Amino acid sequence: MNTERLPSVKTIFNNLRIRKEQAERIRSIMERAAPWLDRMQAINTVLAAHGVESIPAGKTMKSPAIAFCNTGETYENTILRIFPFGQSSYFAVGNWGSIVERGNYA
Repeated sequence: MNTERLPSVKTIFNNLRIRKEQAERIRSIMERAAPWLDRMQAINTVLAAHGVESIPAGKTMKSPAIAFCNTGETYENTILRIFPFGQSSYFAVGNWGSIVERGNYA
């Protein structure tokens, strides 16, 4: 059984403004016992996004590495995979632009 922290169907549905069936499918993909990149690529297909992209970690604890389904908009909510320093990575719903603004990625 997958024990990683996952956003709920309700969170996915409300924050991505997608059909409930899509949110349920995304949550199901997150629960799979598969490498995170394979799951992100499957989620990208459900979202009909523009591919999975990543941002390397910055210089501070507020600057984790981030992988995301590219919606084409920096501040549009999407599915993220966050890689915090010294902790396990996890799925989240949000936008990568806000994380980069708060961090030190220069």
